Amino acid sequence: MDRCLANLKSALGDVVGKAPPLTLIHRQAAPGGRDRAPRGTAPKRSRRRANALRGGVLAVLLLCLAGCSPNDTFTRFGFPNPVTTQGAITLSLWQGSWIAGLLVGAVVWGMILWSVIFHRKRGDKLPPQVRYNMPIEILYTVVPFVLIAVLFYYTAKDENTIDNIPANSLQVNVTGFQWSWEFNYPKYGVTTDGYMWGQGPLPLLEIPKGESIEFNLTSTDVIHSFWVPEFLFKRDVIPGHPNHFAITATQTGTFIGHCSELCGLYHSRMLFTVKIVTPAQFNTWIAHEKATQSTVTGSTS
Repeated sequence: MDRCLANLKSALGDVVGKAPPLTLIHRQAAPGGRDRAPRGTAPKRSRRRANALRGGVLAVLLLCLAGCSPNDTFTRFGFPNPVTTQGAITLSLWQGSWIAGLLVGAVVWGMILWSVIFHRKRGDKLPPQVRYNMPIEILYTVVPFVLIAVLFYYTAKDENTIDNIPANSLQVNVTGFQWSWEFNYPKYGVTTDGYMWGQGPLPLLEIPKGESIEFNLTSTDVIHSFWVPEFLFKRDVIPGHPNHFAITATQTGTFIGHCSELCGLYHSRMLFTVKIVTPAQFNTWIAHEKATQSTVTGSTS
C-alpha cells in the first residue's frame, strides 16, 4: 500500500513539474488567435482613443472658428478681395479647390496618424498578411476620378461664365506699348494715356460701377499682359492678335494695374491707375474729358 502511494506521488510530481505556467496556458487557449492583453490595459487604450478623438474634434472646431468670416484673408487663401462679379466667381472656384484639397489631406493625414497611434508595433508577432483588398483598391481608383471630374466641371462652367461678354457692354480699347498704356472710349471719343511709373502721372482707366465693361486688348510692339490684381484676372496683350474680356465692377475704389508679362527693361514700371466710380461720377468725368480734349484738339488744329 505504501509503495502504491509513493508511486502515485512521484507521477503527480512529474506532471506538475512539467506543466506550463498558468499564463502560458491562458495564451495558448486559442491557437492561432491574437495574444490577449493583460487585464487593465483595454480601458487605458479606450481612454487614449477617446482623448485622441476629442483632440481631433477640437482641432476641427478651432479651424472652423478661425475662418468663420465669409470674406477675409484667411478664407480667401491669399487672394485679394475681388471687386468684380467675375472675380467673385474666380474666388469661389479657388476656395472650393482648397476645401477639396484640405478634405483629402485630412483623410490621408488622419489615416496615417491612426495607423501610427493605434496600430504601432506591440510585439514580435507578425500581423495578418493580406495580398489584396478589392473594395479598397476600387475606392482609391474611383475617388480620384470623381474629384477630377467635379473640379473639371466647375472650372469649365466658371471659365465660360467669365469669358462671356454681354452685348450691351461699354467698350474700352486698351493699347499696350513699351512701357505704358493707352485707354480709348470709342463711344465717347475720349482717350487717356500717361507715363510709366517714376516719369509722370500714370495712365488713368476710369470705369463705372455696376455696368459691364468690355476691354479690347492690343499691343503695338511686344507681348504684354493686362492685370489688375483685384479683378482676379489677367489676359495677354499680343501684337496683331486682339484679345477681349469683360468685367462688372461691384465696388468703388482706386487700384493699380500692372503688366504681368516680362516685356523689356522697364517692365516693372508699366503701371496704370484703375478708378471705379459711380455711374454719375463717370458721366461727369467723361463730360470733362470730352470738353478738355476738344479744347486741346481745337487749339492745335
